[in-house]
Amino acid sequence: MKLSSNDPIFDRVPAEFFSPFPSDDALLDQKFAALMEGVVPDEFGKLGTIGQAIFTRAQARAWRDALALANKAKATIAGDIPTNWLPRIAWLDKLRPGVEAFEGLWAEVDWSTSRDPVMLGKDVAEVGLQTALNFVGAVPIVGKLMAGIVGLGDFISRLFDSPAPIQQKRILLPWGSYSKSTDQDLVQKFLVETYCPGVDWTNIFLPPFEPVPWKIADGVQDGEIVGQMFAPISGGQVAWSTTGLGAMPGTERVAGLIQSPKVPQADPRLLRYFSDGTMFRWGRALTDTGDFLPAFAQTCTLLWQQCQKGGSPDMYKLDLDKIELAWEEYFGTFFESVWSEFAKDEWAGEFAAPYLAVTGAKTRLGLKRNGYDPLPRPMPAPLITPKIFAEGAGTVLTRNSCAWLEPRQGPTWPYPEGSYSTAQLGPYPPPYKRVNQRIALSGGPAWPIGSPLSAGAKCRPWPEPEDLLVKYSSPFEAMIKPAIDRMRQLQTKCLTSTLVTAYVRVTESGGMPPYAAFAASPTLRAKALDARQLLLAHEARFGILLSDVDEVDPAFADQLRASGVTNSPAQLAQARGLGLKIGQGGKGGEDELPSALPPQGGSPWAPPDRPSSGGGGAGLAIAGVGLGALLLL
Repeated sequence: MKLSSNDPIFDRVPAEFFSPFPSDDALLDQKFAALMEGVVPDEFGKLGTIGQAIFTRAQARAWRDALALANKAKATIAGDIPTNWLPRIAWLDKLRPGVEAFEGLWAEVDWSTSRDPVMLGKDVAEVGLQTALNFVGAVPIVGKLMAGIVGLGDFISRLFDSPAPIQQKRILLPWGSYSKSTDQDLVQKFLVETYCPGVDWTNIFLPPFEPVPWKIADGVQDGEIVGQMFAPISGGQVAWSTTGLGAMPGTERVAGLIQSPKVPQADPRLLRYFSDGTMFRWGRALTDTGDFLPAFAQTCTLLWQQCQKGGSPDMYKLDLDKIELAWEEYFGTFFESVWSEFAKDEWAGEFAAPYLAVTGAKTRLGLKRNGYDPLPRPMPAPLITPKIFAEGAGTVLTRNSCAWLEPRQGPTWPYPEGSYSTAQLGPYPPPYKRVNQRIALSGGPAWPIGSPLSAGAKCRPWPEPEDLLVKYSSPFEAMIKPAIDRMRQLQTKCLTSTLVTAYVRVTESGGMPPYAAFAASPTLRAKALDARQLLLAHEARFGILLSDVDEVDPAFADQLRASGVTNSPAQLAQARGLGLKIGQGGKGGEDELPSALPPQGGSPWAPPDRPSSGGGGAGLAIAGVGLGALLLL
């Protein structure tokens, strides 16, 4: 059903999208000024929880606006939302006296000032938005998205509230010199104005770069080297794709180039040394620039879930073969490039950290624990090597159950943020040296497992147990290919298990192009045409709404009328309760739809063990020892 853009159902949808997030370092000042207009800091000049609440609320509003605009474009231009879905996704609020507003998918949310994801979820539920999303999407994910929004709000507020020079703040964001599109542009220009109005969403879920080798290069801003970046480079420039937007299928993530900003050296009390005085390497701080496109990422996450919805026309807006081949080549090229750099510099493997699929109880994207980057810490040897997929972190020669000693009492590594600046850690642990590629105590071999230690010290293993008790793989194999395979199963099953074949264009009709999946796959197109022939002879056809088919495929609407479909009240009543499996005429058995998959990989901003009640919780630590350490606090 095609809706008018002037329909009252859209009264609370903004005219265009505005992102509060400075996804390009050049936007830092103006975004901050816009958000903080009229806000008065406390007596110490700090934004504190006020700033955190403001940023969290702004990002929550941006998420809702992006979602509303994308689905408005789909409803008013593509016009393929089935009429019988509308009462489930948008309705007039009649329960509250004096309220004349639609609830559901396009409702405006009165966001609270809470930083609790559960409370934000209640805000979403109060206006029916969660109910609508649970219907149009295959898997409920509002809670996951709210946790990510809170984590992002923490990061922004802490970044702005830091007294560090603006130059140090900027290098933690994607560098403007190498940014193609901002969060705001990706949502407004590409999702709202280009793809959601159409029947081909493939480019949304294609890699953002051309398939060329990745290289390590200096990152330059205003003529100054601010760090290194790892990116696909061709002709001296970042090889941006002319088509792909970078949303990773079946995840909450967007692919991006990797930055390693120059950051101040860590607090001396965190450093560790070999016996010759050589300092353990301090691992790179890394910025995955794709993580800084939050509204775009969250909207694409929901669009993929809409595609997984059984009976949704959206699933046929994806050319899955093209998507699969592109991501297989993307990650193949990425890891080949990492290992090529590793051959020249054994520490270059660190650039793979954001793109490792790490599987323990769950699979997450990136070598992170509790949402934080663990690389900036003492590294006696490379953690990431070409053998990581087969053998795990480190190597057999460099793993050590007692790499250094820590005090038994008081804070221990990696230390809660700030504690190392006040804790009395006592004398520095003894220096270490290498013995046959193993880390050894000065004057003797490494501590063997079970050796007695002094009462005031305990061993610190390397790598960390959390690094060793997981499996590492390519995100393509662990997350993207399973998501594509499941979507492919749904595309096939839904043709004969739902009425969706009536509400899509299998071939060109009335001057309108076929849906992307049918245009790309002769096999799927043939199956859809066969399913239509079955449907034309099946009683279930009497439940098809001709007005919806007229909007999408006038030629097939004529075939339905010729088969006797009139949409008379008697016919519609007859159709109710019939089995929808037009091939077999009943429910159950092998033809049940496969279950949809929830997003994999986790949010880059929401730690899996983040507290979900109250207004506090752990501050967002960056680089393992906290944002403060990076900003010279």
